[in-house]
Amino acid sequence: MSNPEKQSRLIELDAFRGIAALSVVIFHYTTHYDFLYKHSTPLAFGFPIGRYGVELFFMISGYVIFLTLDKTKTPQEFVVSRFSRLYPVYWVAVLLTYAITSFLLLPRYGVAFTDALINLSMFQELARVPDVDNVYWTLQRELGFYLLTGSLFYSAARKYIVHIIAALIFANIFISYFSLLDKIPGLWRIYSVLPIIQLHLFGLGIALYLLHRNRIMNWQFYLMIALCLFSAGIAVDTTHSLIVALLFACIFFATRIQPRILRHPYLLFLGEISYPLYLIHNNAGSAAIYTLEKNGMPVFLSILFAILLIIILATAMNRLVEKPGLRWLRSRFKKKMETPQYS
Repeated sequence: MSNPEKQSRLIELDAFRGIAALSVVIFHYTTHYDFLYKHSTPLAFGFPIGRYGVELFFMISGYVIFLTLDKTKTPQEFVVSRFSRLYPVYWVAVLLTYAITSFLLLPRYGVAFTDALINLSMFQELARVPDVDNVYWTLQRELGFYLLTGSLFYSAARKYIVHIIAALIFANIFISYFSLLDKIPGLWRIYSVLPIIQLHLFGLGIALYLLHRNRIMNWQFYLMIALCLFSAGIAVDTTHSLIVALLFACIFFATRIQPRILRHPYLLFLGEISYPLYLIHNNAGSAAIYTLEKNGMPVFLSILFAILLIIILATAMNRLVEKPGLRWLRSRFKKKMETPQYS
């Protein structure tokens, strides 16, 4: 078990967040781009495994959200914590992506300006409006996870939060195995709001957090891991389960061994800008690659240029929007809570 005096925040997870973001970027600029548009000349390599960076994000989120719940004292504080983290830089990413893809005329992913405005809510899936960038579906799964865990944590069910999440993962195994999602009226509504399909990934991060804080026994930890990986195999497929197991093993052993490489400044920098990098990279970067290749730039140089451009944009968004917005919103909330309320 981990030392109880040890900090709850694991710097290795910041590095993995950076690795996950860069993996998704490379996947979208090579394998995914080639599938949608075809590069001007064939690529010598692809990076299909990079799509699993999303699975890494969800695992890390399971850990981080339970850490956040432990640090927040009220539901309002939890909501402000998540809102300040997600929304300000997301608004900029939506408008910037819309502007870049509209100006550079990226095929197949144009959306109406009114749809872009609805995207600002982050609830476009419920409104049946297309995403400005198709990676935004993951944010709606994140919001669903916040809703689920926050509601349970700040209610009478708080003691049983892990049991309820485990029960939902088990229920999804049953529903997936017997293909019941389309057979039970209204069930799809629950799945559209809560991240039931991805809950096994969040569950892995939750198990790691509880082990790190000495809140579960070893056998309980391994039972939770087994349940999550079994769900990955039944609800998705065996390949998914094996890759998720490998990724979780990397996180688990890295947080125990704490190798120096995961504290490298470049990895921590990528971890720091990972959220805006994820938000802005896909359509905006693809539009840049499409335009550059169309104008004769070699494929490899086009991809490198797009990666550099997106990292610069993400860094600017992190420095000018994400951090200031987060600080301002949280300080405003803190001042409001400290101000005496008179009736």
